[in-house]
Amino acid sequence: MKGVGIYHAMKNFDNDVRRILTESVCKSCKKILNPKEEVEKSPKVIHIETPEEIEARRDKIRATIPKIDFNRVREPINLKKDKEACAEHTHFACNNPQVYLDLGCASCSINKYCACPIKDVNRIPDGRAPKFKKAVIKPK
Repeated sequence: MKGVGIYHAMKNFDNDVRRILTESVCKSCKKILNPKEEVEKSPKVIHIETPEEIEARRDKIRATIPKIDFNRVREPINLKKDKEACAEHTHFACNNPQVYLDLGCASCSINKYCACPIKDVNRIPDGRAPKFKKAVIKPK
């Protein structure tokens, strides 16, 4: 035994060298004493669907897909002015990731009402936190 094997043997046999020499079994002997049992693999059964079964499966899938109404009247929402709508549309993700990644939240147009979980007004574009400098007054 060498390396990690001796460490595990010492741990398993409570640091007793005599027990390690008499009771431990090497890796190659374990394979001989405890051979792996061969598991019979069942033959793979391939079921070829008929065109009727394929169509029935497609209809079942189509029934679960929500229908889209293309004739619905859409109302534009101004996120800069409508506080509730802005919070509803931004509570799970950033609405302007291109602005967030390039310039940070401070320069975003909907920053006032944004409810985004990653909102960070103090973020500088290169990732550093702003340094707050202390005002130092030099004597004259």
